[in-house]
Amino acid sequence: MIPPAATAPSLEYFRTLVAEDDHFILLEAAAAVGQDEQPDLDAMAVVARIEELGTTLGRRLAADAAAQQRLRMLNHYFFKELGFAGNVNDYYSFRNSHLHAVLETRRGIPITLALIYMEMAHQIGLKVAGISFPGHFLVKCSLAQGEVIIDPMAGDHSPEKIWTSGCSLTDRRAASSVISRFPSGSFYSPPRRAQH
Repeated sequence: MIPPAATAPSLEYFRTLVAEDDHFILLEAAAAVGQDEQPDLDAMAVVARIEELGTTLGRRLAADAAAQQRLRMLNHYFFKELGFAGNVNDYYSFRNSHLHAVLETRRGIPITLALIYMEMAHQIGLKVAGISFPGHFLVKCSLAQGEVIIDPMAGDHSPEKIWTSGCSLTDRRAASSVISRFPSGSFYSPPRRAQH
């Protein structure tokens, strides 16, 4: 942990946001990281831009749209229309960690892409959570049919494998009927059965 005296003045707002776990606002804190590069950055304006993207998508959905349809629409909007994808050409750029820069370029690293994706998912009523894999960050979306794992770095690339309830990978041919029902960049895990 960085002692308060060592915190750069531009990151003071970030430090106050993350000071207490009880009232931690993740998206706002993540947006405030950009103040290191741009001290006058309005973190709440960055949050508002992300919320606006979610609102735009929400207007396109029928109020009674099923979760699976909402997920398909989100993936299409996020990856295809907005063009979010991993910054594979400049992965280690510090700007990939700044939400305002990721919003401008539509390129980022797994964690920043996932934060934007998850906020939009929450806004349209999807149950999502981040998953920290070794060296990578993914998003899990819970549906009645099971869990879908989304790789925010995948962009509009189709998945090669799907996750099964045992967390093993199955052959693509056996899973092709399931994959065809889920959006690109996603993996599917059917609900786990109770073991007796």
